[in-house]
Amino acid sequence: MEQVDEALFRRFAQRANLPARIVVGVARETAERFREAWAKHPVTDLLPAAVREALSTHLGRVPLGRS
Repeated sequence: MEQVDEALFRRFAQRANLPARIVVGVARETAERFREAWAKHPVTDLLPAAVREALSTHLGRVPLGRS
């Protein structure tokens, strides 16, 4: 997942013959919505602390997961 960045979505769009602007925009929006949900969703609090910490650390390593 550490290789999931905007360039990956641009290459995907090119290969799929799709508008890169739209594909990258949707990827950014999805990443932002996930960050918001991760920070605010009450179910997140039900996860064990070690799991929350591991997922937060991982999210920080994913280029689209960084704010």
